Amino acid sequence: MMKNTRIILLFLFVSLFTAQLALGQYNSIRPFALGLRGCPDGGGANARFFFNDLLSAEAQFNVSGGTQGGAGKAMMGGGLLMLNAMLYGPEFRLFVGGGAHYGSWERYRDISKATSVFGFDAIIGLEYTFNVPISVSLDYKPAFNYISGVTYMPNNVFGLGIRYYFGAWENHIDTKADSRE
Repeated sequence: MMKNTRIILLFLFVSLFTAQLALGQYNSIRPFALGLRGCPDGGGANARFFFNDLLSAEAQFNVSGGTQGGAGKAMMGGGLLMLNAMLYGPEFRLFVGGGAHYGSWERYRDISKATSVFGFDAIIGLEYTFNVPISVSLDYKPAFNYISGVTYMPNNVFGLGIRYYFGAWENHIDTKADSRE
């Protein structure tokens, strides 16, 4: 089960990255980013694609060793659709959105059997982009599972991320220069 989940998530990340590179040959307006997200109880990797300045999609893969409150290990893959708003110029960005996740979760540390879970996520965060194609972000991402009853997912809720942007970075720099004039 977990091996299949890993293969599917790897396939999704590679597909998203390959599709963006192919699109980049024809339209280099939108940036694409790959990054890491650290959490107090784990971490993961993500890929973000911007459809336009206001709308982006993100694929995430997160793992957790368990929480202080007693929740057990988790491994989740998911997708988010986010609205973006620039604050104080194009360097600061507020993002808010939602999506879904699928994976496995040992609901309690004292039960070693992981169960499959599916649920919905919300996200709100801030991102700062430096004068190089690197950004840092801080986010809050609560999640709710809808298998075996509605349950709150306490793993990977708060995240600190770092991303590297590919493609269209020249347009981002031009936008910054235009906004300062």
